[in-house]
Amino acid sequence: MGQINLQFHARRKETELFESSMGVVSDDTIDALWEKVIRQFKKGLLKGAYVVTPNGNSRYYPGHWYTQGAKDAYEKGVRIKPLAGWNQYILKRESE
Repeated sequence: MGQINLQFHARRKETELFESSMGVVSDDTIDALWEKVIRQFKKGLLKGAYVVTPNGNSRYYPGHWYTQGAKDAYEKGVRIKPLAGWNQYILKRESE
């Protein structure tokens, strides 16, 4: 029987929400189950965001995933930040 070790990382301040990550260390037996968990989790996520650098350059990343809660916080003025660095995210689809 395999083992699974889940790790979730997230930080939040009143005016900033930092990107979170999710990862797993497993063996082959667990990999198929983990892939199913990820597929199910992604069904509830929104997709597509701009990354903006401190000097104002921006680029759209269609494969960036986030929750509705993050989008709601963004729309209320909370800045969405990466795990590290000075960039920030604009949670809009390219067509918005």
